[in-house]
Amino acid sequence: MPTLQNSLVVKFLGLQCCLLTFFLVVPHSLSGAEGDTTIVHAHDDVDMTWHGNYDEWAVFPDSSKSYHKILMYYTMGCSSSGCSDWDYTTKIELLKPTGRIDSNISSVDTVSTNPVVTDTNWTKFEVSEPFELARVITPYGGYMANNQNGYSNSWQHTFVFDVTDFAPLLRDSVKLRAFYGGWSDGFSVSLRFQMIEGTPPRDVVSIANVWRRGGGGWTYDNATSFDSTHLPQKEVWLPQEAKAASMRVIPTGHEFDNNVNCAEFCKKNYQLHAEGSQIADQPMWRSDCGRNPIFPQGGTWLYDRANWCPGDRATIYKHAIGRAFSAGDSISLDMDIDNISWSGSDAPSYIIDAQLFTYSDPNFQLDASLEDIIAPSSADRHARENPICTNPVVEIKNTGEDTLKNLLFAYGVQGGDTCRYRWNGKLAFMEEQQVELPLFNWTSLDTSNPTFYASISAPNYGNDEYALNNHLTSSFSLPPVYDSTIIMEYATNGAADETAYTFQNQEGTVLYSRDTFPDNLLVRDTFHLSKGRYVFTMTDSDEDGIDFFANNDGSVLSGRFWDEHYPSLYSWLSIRTGTC
Repeated sequence: MPTLQNSLVVKFLGLQCCLLTFFLVVPHSLSGAEGDTTIVHAHDDVDMTWHGNYDEWAVFPDSSKSYHKILMYYTMGCSSSGCSDWDYTTKIELLKPTGRIDSNISSVDTVSTNPVVTDTNWTKFEVSEPFELARVITPYGGYMANNQNGYSNSWQHTFVFDVTDFAPLLRDSVKLRAFYGGWSDGFSVSLRFQMIEGTPPRDVVSIANVWRRGGGGWTYDNATSFDSTHLPQKEVWLPQEAKAASMRVIPTGHEFDNNVNCAEFCKKNYQLHAEGSQIADQPMWRSDCGRNPIFPQGGTWLYDRANWCPGDRATIYKHAIGRAFSAGDSISLDMDIDNISWSGSDAPSYIIDAQLFTYSDPNFQLDASLEDIIAPSSADRHARENPICTNPVVEIKNTGEDTLKNLLFAYGVQGGDTCRYRWNGKLAFMEEQQVELPLFNWTSLDTSNPTFYASISAPNYGNDEYALNNHLTSSFSLPPVYDSTIIMEYATNGAADETAYTFQNQEGTVLYSRDTFPDNLLVRDTFHLSKGRYVFTMTDSDEDGIDFFANNDGSVLSGRFWDEHYPSLYSWLSIRTGTC
């Protein structure tokens, strides 16, 4: 297979008991052209300067159309007065009108002082029920605020959420809320909804909040008190039309000034039960904070946390209940958290939102969806996996009732040849999987506008019943080109025994490796390479890098790569992958 000469891939890794009401959806017929896309804007660079709610109205299409997929793009940036130094919780919520009217005191006027007579004025308002769509923690924004490490106050980052299941609520005029848990100024929020007309994998029948806590969190005193007060058993009524159900849970743990560093820095599980049977025992933990797409940051951004990382989205967990319930009756749901024995000044706390969705039967017997192109891609969310010129990585989902066992891929770069590959595996309905595709010929790409494409077909050697979700493209950036002799200068810190690297070719063969370095010394290594593609991987066994303020390892002077004929210098921290 032809290859480009002088190409290099460099990758640095992880330095790292009541009855609830429900919302019933009346199924509607599809109208309009499948694939047509409507863009709805809500918040537009709205400053979030202090702890509180920032509400905006948005106008969505009416209920005459059905949507195959709805994606919400949450763009976070610095506020107009700059970014905050701290990691704060933000939430995006949809406010559903309940039809109930409440009031509060707007003013009290004194009519007479002797005798005292006052006139109280009341403001009436309709009560809304919030449904959490997404939760994102702000980054440590000191670098942005101070224009350091390649950042500035014009920094922005976009997070993408699939909110298709909320389609029945995203109709007509909708009030959307951005909650900001910060006590300093600040960050900004912009929301954009991409609504793609078509048929979803299944229709939503009802949506219900089961347990919900706003941005402040629930204090954990002890297991008995926490479960009985905040996570009591709930009974939720299920409509007669419901054929399947699942739970959607967003938990994050906070506070740590106690003897066990809970709940922010301690790994605990939650358990979900439906009708007395356990359906989930889920760790609330992110073990990949060092792989944060917003890097580097000030603060302790490298530390793993209770289902969140500074500058990243909280993980959304989904748990299928299946058909183990009686439609037209209530279902008993219970949630518990592992016991925490703690003492200290700060009690652990959790922010938990849990929703129950019920669905129709699947709309397709045999269907697969190409959900995302992870690499090559220039999308913010995939910054740590890119750029590449090696094996593409995509994500697929089984959107048909039949178990997905194999799938045909066609992929390549625009301007080049199409490669084909048949994947074999096993995915149940609505299960997802990342797939690494075989290496292909990159040499014919259009370097002025690099674009990768991928499509899927022939699931289980049969006919795919829905073609709209079978094709994606992604723009991407090209890594730098080096000459055949590569020189690396690397300044070690005071814990050089934590550092190691490997140099591999595209077949995965290790050509160079090193795991022994002297402390606090400038090291130079030279690599002689033939034409081809290579991956350079540097790791830190303590997952805290070589220059981190919150340890005793010391710091480094500098590091760089260059080739012997083209001495342009590259900061090693910014070089992740090489050219194609």
